[in-house]
Amino acid sequence: MNKIVLKIMCIATVVMNLVSCTQPEPTRESSVTTTVYLYNNRNELIFQSTDPTYVQKVAATLNERKETLVKILPIFSHKIVVQNGSNKEAWLINTAGYLKSETGSQEKLFTVSHPEPLLTMPN
Repeated sequence: MNKIVLKIMCIATVVMNLVSCTQPEPTRESSVTTTVYLYNNRNELIFQSTDPTYVQKVAATLNERKETLVKILPIFSHKIVVQNGSNKEAWLINTAGYLKSETGSQEKLFTVSHPEPLLTMPN
């Protein structure tokens, strides 16, 4: 009887070793959602969106900005915040297309030729 118990224990040990050698399932990377927030000049949230099409339009508009110089600093009517995980960009903006960073170099002023995607809610 001891031989039978010993053989069963050996077989169980081999099976457990084989099971523990299987490849683990690959883990999926957690997808980080980008959110765009639009605030008015009183810092009240007007809307927020995670719509990928809208987020892409906002990113494209911000990426086409050009540095500019003006004699008088424009008055900003809105703030747009783009948050991707722990990364956050905040921009002051007005309807004429002037932008100023709230999170980066605050001395530089930029313009965009078409600010509408930054100031309009997605459909």
